Amino acid sequence: ELNNNNFKLVTNMIFEKKVGKNSSGSTEFSISNYLLYQNPIFDDYYVSILGFSEFGKLSNFSTYHNQEHQYGFQIEKEFKINAVEYEFAIGYLRSLTDSSANNTLIWNLEYEF
Repeated sequence: ELNNNNFKLVTNMIFEKKVGKNSSGSTEFSISNYLLYQNPIFDDYYVSILGFSEFGKLSNFSTYHNQEHQYGFQIEKEFKINAVEYEFAIGYLRSLTDSSANNTLIWNLEYEF
């Protein structure tokens, strides 16, 4: 995570290993990126750019056009219910490669403890 007065950038490396008799033998590698403009655009609503890149299995990376890359924007707001703080976000992602879904609506409700 990198921060300055106006922006916050968070990049997460994701290693996913599936288990069970129908799972593949390799670990999958992805990255998520999140760039938040830290000044509210309206009444404590924030805007960010976010994206997900799935590169494939570590033992055999896919070529770029066979990887899944989706990037777009998100609007989020923090609010309280009964003194408990939540964060709600809704966004839209657009495909950068043929292997990704063309359009994706993404939402998230967070409760941190």
